[in-house]
Amino acid sequence: ALLANDDADGIETLLREPAAFTGPVAHAPLPARRRWWRLPADVAVAPRPLESFSSLERLLFNPSHWLLEYGARLRGPSVAPVADDFRVQGNIAHRLLEQWFRRDDALAAPAAVMEHWFAENFPRIVSEEGATLLATGKGGELAFCRWRLLRAAHALRQHLAGAGARMARPELELAASWPPGDIAGSADLVVQGDHGRFAIVDMKWAGARKRREALQANGQLQLAVYAAMLQQGHGAFPAVAYFVLRDALMLAPDETFFRAAEFVRSRDR
Repeated sequence: ALLANDDADGIETLLREPAAFTGPVAHAPLPARRRWWRLPADVAVAPRPLESFSSLERLLFNPSHWLLEYGARLRGPSVAPVADDFRVQGNIAHRLLEQWFRRDDALAAPAAVMEHWFAENFPRIVSEEGATLLATGKGGELAFCRWRLLRAAHALRQHLAGAGARMARPELELAASWPPGDIAGSADLVVQGDHGRFAIVDMKWAGARKRREALQANGQLQLAVYAAMLQQGHGAFPAVAYFVLRDALMLAPDETFFRAAEFVRSRDR
């Protein structure tokens, strides 16, 4: 903004040869690391009017992180790094299944219709959200991702058919009240079976062993929070399950909804 249009120069040149409007900046060292930070007695952090699962997770398991992010409002850089292939494939999978289940015929369409839709839309979603997989040398990984995702889509539809699903809503916005305030979030997939009961499916690209361990330890916190939110609107606590996309595997703590899922018993039982 300080340069005339006909007098622009590269920043590298200014670093080597300072201009008239540049000047030295006094060195200000970063504060030394401190193990403990104490807030002044007159500082109070008010409860937030709206929480999400991610913010609650930080509050419960890493309150210092919560305080710095939500209390002090410290933020990382705004330029996001390029996601690794693991995250990219998960993003592609979530977006593709979200768009499929927004179709009115998502549950009733024959497998051939779904495969045709998949063949048409997978390249588009990859170009929009997974362009790193289009780089030279990534062809095998992209093909493997496509095969795994198509297998997962077939398996998920079979689980829904086995549950007599009459409704499957992707990315359903949920909200509920709790003592400190309100909480909101979106569930990956909310299903209603032929018996009227609801279920929440949390879709993960990988991590089957980690999800089994969570169910065994009764530690499926995100599913429990979303189930409690859904309960406020529908009156009954829904069933919950993990669906691991890479392995086309449904994991559930009971067999009452997804009868063909792998039943993972809690150690507390």
